[in-house]
Formats: sequence, C-alpha cells, structure tokens
Amino acid sequence: MDNINLMKKLGFLFLFFFIFENFLFSAVYQIETLKQGDSVFDKFKKDISENHKIWKKIKKKSDPENFQKLKRLTIALYTVKSEDTIFSIAENLGLVVDTLISFNSLASNLSLKTGDEILVPNMDGVVLFPKNQIKLDEIEKVYKIPVSLLMYINNIQRKFLYAKEELFIPFARMTEEEKSYFFAKQFILPVKNGKFTSNYGMRVDPFTYKWTFHGGVDISVPIGTNVYASAGGKVIVADWKEGYGKLVVIEHKYGYSTFYGHLSKYMVKAGDEVQAGDLIALSGNTGRSTGPHLHFEIRRQDLRKNPMDILDFTHNSNNILE
Repeated sequence: MDNINLMKKLGFLFLFFFIFENFLFSAVYQIETLKQGDSVFDKFKKDISENHKIWKKIKKKSDPENFQKLKRLTIALYTVKSEDTIFSIAENLGLVVDTLISFNSLASNLSLKTGDEILVPNMDGVVLFPKNQIKLDEIEKVYKIPVSLLMYINNIQRKFLYAKEELFIPFARMTEEEKSYFFAKQFILPVKNGKFTSNYGMRVDPFTYKWTFHGGVDISVPIGTNVYASAGGKVIVADWKEGYGKLVVIEHKYGYSTFYGHLSKYMVKAGDEVQAGDLIALSGNTGRSTGPHLHFEIRRQDLRKNPMDILDFTHNSNNILE
C-alpha cells in the first residue's frame, strides 16, 4: 500500500488547531523580538540549528541512544509584529515554513495578523491530529521516523495515540498537495451574483443588539438561489441545526470543512461525495435569520477561519464584491 492510501486509511487530519488548555505541548517561553540579544530567541535559534545538525548525522541510524542527542520538543510563544510574515518569522528562526503553518493551523498566507500569538517549536516538523486511535508504527511507515524517536521527542511511554491526541513528527514536511491549500486558494465562492452583507468577526447581533462574534460571512441572495460546493469533499451534515436552520456541512481534506446555512432546500444528503462547483442546496431564510441570505463558514479542525482570507475570488466572474 502506498503512503497516500495509507494516510487515507489512517484518517489523518494534518495541521491541527490548538487551544492552549487542551494542547499537549504547552508554551513555556516567550520570544519578545526576532533579533539577536533576545535570550529566548537566541536559545531557540541555537536549538533549532543544533537539532538540524544532529538529525543529519543520526537520521539513518535507529539506535535510541543516538536520538537522545536531540533536544526534546520545547515551545515558545511569539506575538506577531506589523513587519512580520510567516516566511520572515521562519527564516529568522531557521525553520522551514511548513513547521509554523502546522503548529498554528494557518489556513492561508493571509491568516497571520499583527498581534496574533503563534507557537514556535525548537525543531522542524509537523503535527498530526488523528481522527481515530492509531499505533505509532503506522505513523513510522508513512514518515520513516522510528517509533522510539516519536516517543522520545513527544515524551510519551506508549506506542499508540488516542483519537484526537496531538503528536509532533520531528523533521517531517507537509505534502505538496497539503501546502497548496495554504499557498494557492482552493475554495471558490458558493453563490453567484450575491452581495456580502456581514463580515467575519465582531459585529452587533441583529437580534440582541450586543457585540458578538460572527464566525462566517453572510451573502445576500434571493430565496432559491443555487448554492455550490466551495471545494470537493464529503457531505457530513444535511439537516436542521439551531441557529443555522437548514444546514449543509462538507468535510474537505486536511481538516477543512465548510458550512452553508439558512437554506431552503437540500440537493445533497449526508454521505454524498461532491466536487467544487457541484450544486448542493438552494438558499433560503431558515433558522435565526433576518432576511434571505447564505451564511458561509470555512473551518480548520472545527476552528472558524476568515473566509475572505481563503476564498478564490478569481474563479467566479460575478458582481459579488460590488
């Protein structure tokens, strides 16, 4: 069985999202600036460089004693400055950009904002967030990283992971397809000839008139407007949900999912496989709604992302932005 099929079999979700209280690897350092003289920055840059050099020497050897020459995984927190990009941060630290994307579940190169706090590890690698319980030797088959090293770096004593338990894979890289979700926008507009009426972020709730967080975008369209799949995937919900009314949810690769709310009619059912641009529903005014529109969300590992950072606006030639 090739690696791609094995990955599918394992049901991996790559590029996990983190909530600090639940995250296996807690941040114990704070990097203030990405400049020489910041003691934590200097420490992490040195550790990253040394771990790279050691890995090059020992990666073809499976002796656990050699692995202990590597420093265990350590995490620092860094607050993004106005001049920073994900690429400049990685370059300053001596990391490959894959590592920061993975550790912070970044959905696109526009996702990083001034003031955001990101996690910085002391070595390159990616994080797995398996859907189901899995043995570490299955991970070894895919990444060619010995089980003993996975256990040492992650400081675990068992040879399996529980479902949704994070695991750091040292010196692993993202696949080219996985990176394409970050560098090249993979999601298209779900409707044609609509108008954005409410953005992602804080807004005044139209029912309570209080400031609340809006986890998607609202697109004004007449009832019965065709709603299309924003990307290929599997329909996991086609049912009524409180607030959303009639809702369709599509599960995509690498932990992405899209939500289509306030619909009037389903054109798909749970379990259906769809491609980008397939008709999935008709828009409506169901649920907690003040008028006909489509509520649209993009999530990563169930964490809501700003669709405006991720959508490909060149795919559809309509006046939705006018």
